[in-house]
Amino acid sequence: VCGASAMFRVPLRPEFPDDAHGTGMHEAEAHREGLLCPSCHLPGRVRAAFAVLDAASLARAAEVMIAEHGSAAWRQLRQRHPSAMGTEFHPERRPLLRRAWKRLWHGAVPHADLRALPFGEARFDAMLAFEVFEHIEAIDGALAECARVLRPGGVLVATAPFDEAAPDDVLQATTDEDGTLRWRDAEAWHRDPLGGHVPSFHRFGWQLLERLRSAGFHEAQWCRVNAPEAALFGLWVLRATR
Repeated sequence: VCGASAMFRVPLRPEFPDDAHGTGMHEAEAHREGLLCPSCHLPGRVRAAFAVLDAASLARAAEVMIAEHGSAAWRQLRQRHPSAMGTEFHPERRPLLRRAWKRLWHGAVPHADLRALPFGEARFDAMLAFEVFEHIEAIDGALAECARVLRPGGVLVATAPFDEAAPDDVLQATTDEDGTLRWRDAEAWHRDPLGGHVPSFHRFGWQLLERLRSAGFHEAQWCRVNAPEAALFGLWVLRATR
């Protein structure tokens, strides 16, 4: 992604603990969450997503939104597209001093809920969402919002937990009207960049492609990125075109 030539370390015994709170990862996830570039610090799945984005051949002046802000991915995106916009969900949850530091170095952080984006229709040429969709219970509404703010021909590039052997998505948890979380499957928690852990509501299968088409996308694919020379080994990336 950053253009640097680098050596990627692959541990003989993956150093990724797996626990009930999602602070680590399964051994099978080593290539997806690991293999960080020593230069730009992007893990395998994000580097694979940038490969899919690059295939869209966007102009440098393209309007791009990424559902994170101040991260390594956001910085690399801004190198490609200087007008790219980063957003966070509830940035006020970040500790005050950390928020002040981020604002100083990266500017104001727009709050954006993917279920109700604060942007007009056909605003962006592309959207990026890395490990976001599984944390949104009302996923169909969020996909429709992504389609709404993309211009005709605009592209959505995303990563999310995907079971290539599953035809259908699995709803892992729901919330009651009072906000009580109810698990329907094994508990799945992921670390939140803003602090703490957040539940994963979905484990996606091939059904997600039909959800995207129903949400307003012209076409949708799961793309398998395999480029051993770039330390990318069969990683799945979601791509949908408005």
